[in-house]
Amino acid sequence: MSTRFASWVLCVVVAVVVAAMACTACAEVLEVAATCESRATELDASGPVTVDSNVERYPETTTVLPMRVEAGISRAVATEVRGIAQCFSQFKERNPVPGSIPDELNLDAATYSDLLGFSYDVVGLVEERRRIRPTAGETGKADGEQVQFTSSFYIQGLLVAVAESAGTSLSGLVARVEATVVHEPNGLPAQTVMSATYELVGQADGSVVFGTAGDANPGDAVNLDLAQFVNELDVLRVAILPAVQISYPYTATVGAESRLTGRLRVRLVCAPGGTGVGAAFGMPGEKIGQTIDTVLGGTAGTDLVRAVNNTIATLPAPAIQFLLEPGGGSGLPVACCASAPMGIVGLAVMLLWTSLRSRRR
Repeated sequence: MSTRFASWVLCVVVAVVVAAMACTACAEVLEVAATCESRATELDASGPVTVDSNVERYPETTTVLPMRVEAGISRAVATEVRGIAQCFSQFKERNPVPGSIPDELNLDAATYSDLLGFSYDVVGLVEERRRIRPTAGETGKADGEQVQFTSSFYIQGLLVAVAESAGTSLSGLVARVEATVVHEPNGLPAQTVMSATYELVGQADGSVVFGTAGDANPGDAVNLDLAQFVNELDVLRVAILPAVQISYPYTATVGAESRLTGRLRVRLVCAPGGTGVGAAFGMPGEKIGQTIDTVLGGTAGTDLVRAVNNTIATLPAPAIQFLLEPGGGSGLPVACCASAPMGIVGLAVMLLWTSLRSRRR
């Protein structure tokens, strides 16, 4: 391991976990609902060619948790897969362990195109909706009084962008994760109280730029250039969100119902001719290495996963979850995956009174 790589290791805290949305005892939870959506689209110069899309809604279409939804497309030339897009979204029950990070929302997606005429667009969405009601007993306020809440959204995971050749245009290449929270008081318009975007975007000169929007802080992410560890790839950029906490306020009325919606959305777009992108939030990122190895037919995906895992393996306790190598095997021990928001991928919301000190989960 090079000195340069070792220096990255010392400053990176990696958790391939997707934050979750959780409510503390500050409000009574009357109902929990969720949606999982996975979509993969193959495009040529004229537009969409093939689409695979699946949606599940809890408890409307299923009452079984965890709720899982997958979508995938591949294109072969002769007997070799040259283009592929995969998306896995999951919503699960919240981790009941006190003090743990909410782990309801999970996303794992990747796409790669080695074709000149085709690109792929992948969208994964996990959303949790909670109908809540602050009570007089919990708040110390009378019914009808307004109470200011301070909540936090947690997100942990990573984005990946790769290309076989350096210097060629990477315009159109995108790996993006968006986290939002919407509060909807009963009978009043919904308000977006938090919105944060983190992304890797390909440039015409062949570079990849990390960017943020909304409530996202650029300093939240650790950006790595790992191209030296994968022979088949000239470009390999990884943006890690180790344990991002985004706080925001909102107002609720004691005794009145309102709805909180936490949403985690991933968008991946690869460009034709040897590029790929991936995202893992709340799970061990199986699709990332698997997709690259499937198309290139070698070990580039496996080498990519090992480069990231080598970083994780050098971190001090507590143990951090490793990415899963293609085929499900790993030369490193794989920690249990900590999932994400509201029982699904990467977003955590805690409802806390402003008079109380926020605490990390």
